[in-house]
Amino acid sequence: MIKDLRSRGCFIKDIAHKQHCSIKTISRALKRQGPPPKRKTGVRPGKLDAFKALIDKALADDIRNAEVIFATIFQQG
Repeated sequence: MIKDLRSRGCFIKDIAHKQHCSIKTISRALKRQGPPPKRKTGVRPGKLDAFKALIDKALADDIRNAEVIFATIFQQG
C-alpha cells in the first residue's frame, strides 16, 4: 500500500499522515524490498539453569541463606 501510494506520486509526509506513523517509518518501508524481518523469539537459558537442582536441594534442606547457597554453587564450579 505504501509503495502503491508512492508510485502514484504521494509525498512521504502525506503517506505517513494517512498511515498514522512517522515519516522515518515510511522511508524505511520504501527502502526495504519486502516485509520487515521477523524477530527472534527464542527463550535464552538463564545463568542459574545448570544449578537449579542444587538450589532446590538446598532449599529442601532448609538452607535459606543466599550466601551459603552461592558458596555451594561456587564450590561446584
